[in-house]
Amino acid sequence: MQRAWYFFLRIYVRLGLRFYFRKIILNGQENIPKGPVIFAANHQNAFMDALLIVCFNSHITHFLTRADIFKKPLTRWLISTLNMIPIYRIRDGWKSLSENEKTFDACYDLFLKNEAVVIFPEGNHGDKRRLRPLTKGFARIAFESWQKNSELDISIVPVGLNYSNHQGFRESVSVFFGKPISAKNYFKDSTDINGLRDELSSQLKRLISHIENENQYDSIMSQLKNLNPDFLDPEKTNQQISRIENGEVIHTKQNGSSPINFLWYASVINFIPLFIWHRIRKGIKDPVFITSLKFGVGIFLFPAFYLLVGTILFSFFGIWIAILWLAISIPSMLLYKK
Repeated sequence: MQRAWYFFLRIYVRLGLRFYFRKIILNGQENIPKGPVIFAANHQNAFMDALLIVCFNSHITHFLTRADIFKKPLTRWLISTLNMIPIYRIRDGWKSLSENEKTFDACYDLFLKNEAVVIFPEGNHGDKRRLRPLTKGFARIAFESWQKNSELDISIVPVGLNYSNHQGFRESVSVFFGKPISAKNYFKDSTDINGLRDELSSQLKRLISHIENENQYDSIMSQLKNLNPDFLDPEKTNQQISRIENGEVIHTKQNGSSPINFLWYASVINFIPLFIWHRIRKGIKDPVFITSLKFGVGIFLFPAFYLLVGTILFSFFGIWIAILWLAISIPSMLLYKK
């Protein structure tokens, strides 16, 4: 039953993602092996990052989630059905770190079934266009599983997530799956966890837009924005960053004409769900969560709104008025960009 629920949700969320984003570019899916996989990705957009990885690969995929959200029994049951596994951090208390052994055991059992785990080795999220230093947690999970079964060939697949705009609706995103790294090659002769981490870091920096010099980040980013970079293409963007860092003078590209803004039209048609969302947004303290919560609320709120209004119109005015309403209201959100 849980497996059927997982596949239903994955299909539903995938459709929602196709609606939420104007364009989703997938690159390197052929790099994903059939055996056990750890998807190791940069982390810029809260749980939206995990959804993009889970929905656009063929593995049954689980993802590690901070343990504090598992405290309430009802919440723990719900998120467990969504293939979430708790991971404990130092901020959760030193004593709680021992609970991670259960998490490592759970991951090992999944690897034996050739399933996949998503982990964000930066250890936190942030919307700067750079890769933060990686922790060793992903390597430890792979190593402990290999110790239990040296024949287990776990592949670390780097995943680069690139958003044209981190918070906007009807923006675009690209997902780059890098070349798989065989974890056991770093464990057979000697335990080279640092080498594994460095190899992953090197690959990830090529799969995302990465500004290496953190002290000069704001200055470089300001110059980069003047070039109208395509953040969906990390290779080209990194070439522009490199030229800026080398002090080259690059001519600014001119912006094209702005498209017609249909914001007013969509706002009127969808006033009620948009009003509810804006009330929710006021309570969001961390801006990195805005896109994830916007999607999470919208994927249930808007279908419920359309169904309710459509049912009322059908009851009082007949099926054709209800169909006309749906034909006008649903496409209106595709014109809404904010």
